[in-house]
Amino acid sequence: AHPDMSDFLGLPITDGDEIIGALFLANKQCPKPDGGCGFTAEDEELLSILAQHAAIALTNARLYERSRELTIAE
Repeated sequence: AHPDMSDFLGLPITDGDEIIGALFLANKQCPKPDGGCGFTAEDEELLSILAQHAAIALTNARLYERSRELTIAE
């Protein structure tokens, strides 16, 4: 069972047109009395940057593994 979500922000991790993963954030904590404040455009921009970096890392890992497989096959 998942806890209740009051806030949610999710973006795909893409390599070109291919979706290779996703990043999700939930239940943003803020110093307000009720503890919630929702995600902002700045939060979405930051998550987008993180998704871009994750895409680069995942693509590089795929390329490295493929290169290693080809080297072993030779």
